[in-house]
Amino acid sequence: MDLPKVLPESIPWRSLTDPVAKLGEVPIYDDRLDSLFWIDVFGRKLHRTGWRTGETRTWRMPLAIGSYALHDDPGHVVVALQDGIHAFDLDTSALTLLSAAPFDTARQRFNDGRCDPQGRFWVGTMRLPHAGLPNGSGHFYRQTDSELSAEIDGVTVANGIAFSPGGDTMYLADRVNARLLAYDFDGDAGTVSGERVFASVDANLVPDGAAVDDEGGYWIAMFGAGEIHRYTPDGVLDRILQAPVSTTTMCAFAGPDLGTMVVTTGRFSLSEDQLGRQPLAGAVLVAEVGATGIPEPRAQLDLRIAGPSQSSGAPRGSFRGPVEGG
Repeated sequence: MDLPKVLPESIPWRSLTDPVAKLGEVPIYDDRLDSLFWIDVFGRKLHRTGWRTGETRTWRMPLAIGSYALHDDPGHVVVALQDGIHAFDLDTSALTLLSAAPFDTARQRFNDGRCDPQGRFWVGTMRLPHAGLPNGSGHFYRQTDSELSAEIDGVTVANGIAFSPGGDTMYLADRVNARLLAYDFDGDAGTVSGERVFASVDANLVPDGAAVDDEGGYWIAMFGAGEIHRYTPDGVLDRILQAPVSTTTMCAFAGPDLGTMVVTTGRFSLSEDQLGRQPLAGAVLVAEVGATGIPEPRAQLDLRIAGPSQSSGAPRGSFRGPVEGG
């Protein structure tokens, strides 16, 4: 039996930030600071925007930042840079390498990442343009206190990582094969098994960053289409939100009650004419969508073990970068 066609919903969006991001990604609400963290991948920046004030503080990174995670210690975040996984001190701007990237950083970089409910940091890779790598050459890695280990192979562009409200399912997006994948997740062991196709997507769509609501609905931004799709826990598409910007990169739930959707966007792929017709491209967008998210897990990595280590393509030791804003 054919399911009824889901039509895009036009809803009122507003901007939380100015349209400045080359490639905005990974919005995470921090209730401790009532602020939204987010990054600009190509701008090499980590941002923190006040939820009520709209004021943004910015930290510049020495290399492209693919993802990050908030830490149990509110003074630190864990960042996935081109050369590896680092602890970043928000007060001093010092970066200390936790694990060097276990791949050729001239051909791959870290991309989407997220903490599991137990506080381990999972982050995947993507190949760089003109790298000459075949599909499936990357991995999803798991960072623990002691090591960075490859846990899922066959990755081309790491995206769509999220965990179910109960923490027993991990989701990933397989963009190349137009599939959304689900895995059984063992929280005690920190392992996945039982890979299966959760849902298929139109081959013309580009699934990007995702979030899960408190009913188990899986929301994922479709880059280039300006849409956010919601799938039921059974993998049925039941909502499509239309954004005023085509370059929607990742969705999340934010605010004190996690009742507001936020979507990061980018400017890098748009022509001057397109930017003129999409003036909010590069902004963080917010809207009320009638759904509530789940708290974002924070990294529980032991940062006391962090220390200087030879990384691929970056100096040994720590880095102190400039800070902008208030």
